[in-house]
Amino acid sequence: QKQTDELYHYGETAAWFSLPGPCPLSEISLKTQQCMRKEPGGECPRGKVPDGVACTWTLEPAGEVRLDELSQIDDYFAFCNQDKTEYVEPGGVQRDTGHVCFWDDRNSNIVNAERVATVREFFKRKYPRMPA
Repeated sequence: QKQTDELYHYGETAAWFSLPGPCPLSEISLKTQQCMRKEPGGECPRGKVPDGVACTWTLEPAGEVRLDELSQIDDYFAFCNQDKTEYVEPGGVQRDTGHVCFWDDRNSNIVNAERVATVREFFKRKYPRMPA
């Protein structure tokens, strides 16, 4: 489904995916063992084609872009122990020059579109044979 988030403004290209698990029509607290055996749903084992009953979707890993790669924090534990921070809330007090600008201005449509483009380009460089 298309995602419109009035707080973070990720733009028109953002999408939200919800992949069903067992007993998709039951509330979490009402999922019985009997229902889960009858409607296991969820991810298919590798090599099995989704049939809509035993499993409903497959996943093929395409690669990953880690946030620490984007923020260029090599050692997060050391970064925090140096009293540095990744993000400062607007009006907040920046603790040190270790602030990472990747997360700045999170309510801006323009900056969020730039963030998405940055991740996409990073992915393309890291996995040139995969669609991005």
